[in-house]
Amino acid sequence: FPATASTLSARGILQTDIRHDLIEARLMIADAAAGPDLDAMIARLSAEADALLDADGIAAARRQVHFAADMRYRGQAWEITTQWPDAGSDGLSALAARFHALHHQRYAHSSPGEPVEIVALRAKVIGVLDQVETAQKSAAPAAAGATRHVFHDGAWRQAPTLPRLALPETAVDGPLIIEEAYSSIWIHPGWIARAAANGDIIAERAA
Repeated sequence: FPATASTLSARGILQTDIRHDLIEARLMIADAAAGPDLDAMIARLSAEADALLDADGIAAARRQVHFAADMRYRGQAWEITTQWPDAGSDGLSALAARFHALHHQRYAHSSPGEPVEIVALRAKVIGVLDQVETAQKSAAPAAAGATRHVFHDGAWRQAPTLPRLALPETAVDGPLIIEEAYSSIWIHPGWIARAAANGDIIAERAA
């Protein structure tokens, strides 16, 4: 059970970098003659990336644009998306070599002498956000022998309770209710629970 499990999705959204995926489709042979067209496509995608990140309020120092090309041998009906870190006409030969290597890795053969087509150019646009550390609150002192009335297996019973942050790293037997600010966790009889170093709770069947 992760810490603050009931708000985990919202916390993930807040901690995740902004991302846009852009694509411009155009069929061409990956050779020197395609260089000017590719440079123009890269410039257009870069301008679109800047416009999107401007709207997101991302500072220039926190922007990343990663290019890739969908590529195939002429006559094939499927493409391999090939990363292009040195995107530009000067990096075409390196891009083709990377495609040949990927094709061999995936299909156990390659044809470096065959013409290679670029079907589309992709840009993965990232706005890097600050990572906010989640502070752990101090545990409220657990009342000695605190219990709650619960209905389990067709009958009412008393179950001991513990604040989440008071759960030890050594195993505690169920039945047990672990209380936190936004939810309660029920540890079934026949299960044990313990606190992990990162704040998670590990629950397992008792041996």
